[in-house]
Amino acid sequence: MKTSLNIIPDNPDLVIIALNPTQEAIRNGGLFSRDKSLWNFLIRAGIIRDSINDINLKIRAKEVCSGLHTHLSIGIADLLPSVIESISKNVQVNKGAATDLFREHPGLKNSKKIVLLGQKVVDGFSLDFPNLKKWRDLPKIEGKKAFGEAQEIEIAGSKVKIFTLPFPNGNNIPNKHELYRKVLDD
Repeated sequence: MKTSLNIIPDNPDLVIIALNPTQEAIRNGGLFSRDKSLWNFLIRAGIIRDSINDINLKIRAKEVCSGLHTHLSIGIADLLPSVIESISKNVQVNKGAATDLFREHPGLKNSKKIVLLGQKVVDGFSLDFPNLKKWRDLPKIEGKKAFGEAQEIEIAGSKVKIFTLPFPNGNNIPNKHELYRKVLDD
């Protein structure tokens, strides 16, 4: 049974990478199909249009990645697509996970921008790309992490901008949509 729900176009403007799929995502056949939190942030940030609200959660990722409801070419992926777990603290990311993702999805290296959602994804990428800051080393402004600041990696001769953002739910960071909007503005 194919468990990877990753959808990455050949030359994406933006790829959003989360940690791993939940059992519900696998059952639904679509990433971010459990609730509307990511979709709401992407709408508020101007990355996708609110017409996505008319689409069933189970197929939203497919719709957005096929170019509907957005002016961008967007990809959505999990760093660990075969690890099915709802509790992220139970998931371990090993060195090689990010390079495996690039190898499995050649279009990823052509991305203009990649958004890494959450600490484990950020730290997992930093294992393979040591120039990336780990979550704990992200700069702070007024005592708070400066999410949304661009970093850069080089893979197969291509330079890709990397943005570190908090996961859409499970934290109390105010105005997260503004952080997501920074990705468009950079």
